[in-house]
Amino acid sequence: NGLVRKWDPVSSSWKAHPGAGVAIAADGDGNVWVVNAAGYSYRKARDSQAWVTGQFPKVNGVDGLVDIAAGTDGSVWGLAKAKVAGGHQLLRGVVGKDTHTWEPVAGGATAVSVGPDGLPWVVNDAGVVMNLTPGTGADRHNGDGAVWIDISPLGPKSTDVGVGVGPLLCAWTATDQGMYAWNGR
Repeated sequence: NGLVRKWDPVSSSWKAHPGAGVAIAADGDGNVWVVNAAGYSYRKARDSQAWVTGQFPKVNGVDGLVDIAAGTDGSVWGLAKAKVAGGHQLLRGVVGKDTHTWEPVAGGATAVSVGPDGLPWVVNDAGVVMNLTPGTGADRHNGDGAVWIDISPLGPKSTDVGVGVGPLLCAWTATDQGMYAWNGR
């Protein structure tokens, strides 16, 4: 576990902050999300010193998370330690007042990011970049019409994806042949 640090724009430096983890994300409200080496997830409100522990996800008999991503709209997505076709089981965070839980979403990935619309962008173990087009009904992430769209660059194998947090969609992927920006087509 590495220490959590927060950027202080006044001093232009990183300040020590309570907490430790192996993966970190921040949502649009400044809430911090951390996954520790044991696979537990924690959430801390921007102005709080207290960490809220989430449900310890169990998928296919395997406990914990390996990665976490948060969106500007407050949505949070994680990758379970459990392996499935495509990588690690994708999970959607459900935020409650005093905790958060994790729900499986169809698909596996090795990297996850979140678009400004709160939907996940992933890279799977074949190096394919995909984003989720939601379906209809109560469960728009797994329901009727929910599909993953392949938006990979032609040729190279992707290893990571990052999506911008502004009103305009800006997505980047790291590949075995360099960095690529997604142009929306």
